Amino acid sequence: MVRIDVPWERMATIATIVQKAPTDSIGRTAVMKCIYFLQVLKDLPLGYNFTLYSYGPFDAHVLTDLEFAETFGFVSATMVPHTSGYSYHIQPGEKAARIGDVAADFIKKHEQDINWVLQTFGNQSARELELSSTIVYVDRETDSVLKPDEIIKKVHEIKHHFSERQIREKLDTLNSKGLLRMCSGKEHEP
Repeated sequence: MVRIDVPWERMATIATIVQKAPTDSIGRTAVMKCIYFLQVLKDLPLGYNFTLYSYGPFDAHVLTDLEFAETFGFVSATMVPHTSGYSYHIQPGEKAARIGDVAADFIKKHEQDINWVLQTFGNQSARELELSSTIVYVDRETDSVLKPDEIIKKVHEIKHHFSERQIREKLDTLNSKGLLRMCSGKEHEP
């Protein structure tokens, strides 16, 4: 008999993000980045292993857990075709109200952090989330604390389609909110 470990806390986090999203639906990129920010910036113990991918930090297990949440009826995902491809609209599912039954303590413990991530990043476009998460990834995944110009250079090498000015503006915004290591007083010595 095969035993399947159901990722209840992960599904509950995803479903709660979808339920509390500031719009009537949320995309897969937004779900991915909100999960990334929760794990990296708020230390939620979700156990994902993010690596840098086309649209910023990515872990395929988030998509698997999103599919689990859909299978259980906690979320509903609809693929919407566009002239340039497609996107997903994810909304609360028919059993969304029952998410508290599977991981109530975990969600209650981390509800403030989930609210924070949606207030901070919930209205950003997929493109903005790609840039914000890549900046945070570069800041967090290096052994030493980088100066702003070093982060800008590294992000621009990874994301050529963003200008250095765009990267600097987003970096300044993230830094002003205290979300980067360089703002924590651990900046390089002169």
